[in-house]
Amino acid sequence: MMNDFRKLAIPKKERLEVQLTDGTDEHNILYIITSLATIKGAEIFKNFRLYSVGSAGELNLLEKRDGDPYFDKLKGTEYE
Repeated sequence: MMNDFRKLAIPKKERLEVQLTDGTDEHNILYIITSLATIKGAEIFKNFRLYSVGSAGELNLLEKRDGDPYFDKLKGTEYE
């Protein structure tokens, strides 16, 4: 399991917003939420992405959201 956020392979231009850990003493990172801001004229739009985290820090995109970071993949879990 991964517990060092500095080793995560976060895509360029995306910003780490939240780490969701397993609650153990090791604080293994199970999911992360990133954001990507797009500026169009005077408006700023934020897109959020939910990734699962592999043991070597690799990321697997699970879901994308525009505007708010509420993900269907987390419904019914402790991270909802």
